[in-house]
Amino acid sequence: MITNLTWLNEFCAGNPQRIKKYCNIFITQVPLFIEQAETALIQNDFVSLAKALHAFKAQLIYFGLKEDNLMA
Repeated sequence: MITNLTWLNEFCAGNPQRIKKYCNIFITQVPLFIEQAETALIQNDFVSLAKALHAFKAQLIYFGLKEDNLMA
């Protein structure tokens, strides 16, 4: 299994509305992250790219993607 939402469930105290809220925030942030990463890559701005990847990695971990499955 790659994902495990136990942390999110515990963080939200099992409240489905809070879980949905954080999922929606995550979903809206994904396109922004992709845009930032693509812009940095096109501009050969590897410092900004690394910062964006690092920030997004933390969000992925919060949503249950196991750290050992991440390459960034």
